[in-house]
Amino acid sequence: MNIVVLGDGLLGSELVNQSGWSTISRKRNGFDLTDSSTFSLLLNNPDTISVNPKFNTVVNCIANTDTYSKDRQAHWDVNYRGVVELTDFCSSWGIKLVHISSDYVYANSSGIPTEQDVPVHQETYYAYTKLLGRVR
Repeated sequence: MNIVVLGDGLLGSELVNQSGWSTISRKRNGFDLTDSSTFSLLLNNPDTISVNPKFNTVVNCIANTDTYSKDRQAHWDVNYRGVVELTDFCSSWGIKLVHISSDYVYANSSGIPTEQDVPVHQETYYAYTKLLGRVR
């Protein structure tokens, strides 16, 4: 398997450190979860459309984790909309996507949570958008 970790924050860096997997960074590589044109970094030749995926598995560790921020749009764009776009991109290229989310948001969940049956620890835009990204 050819696996890449998106993001080089605490979680992404630790995964790469322990596994030796490749990484694509927001800062170093210009990957932007809010700009689907940067998703081409996951392909062998990003300049052409008819290419094969460079990776067969993507582990997404990118998130807006500013839990105290009141900026709904910033959380929405990264933690929900960006995840939707990444899911669609990976699906269209046959790439497996592993989306990691913190248990900081969820309490007593089992199976696939929904907005109706999973209590959220906190009432913040971070928690809400991470929950939405999970149920996509």
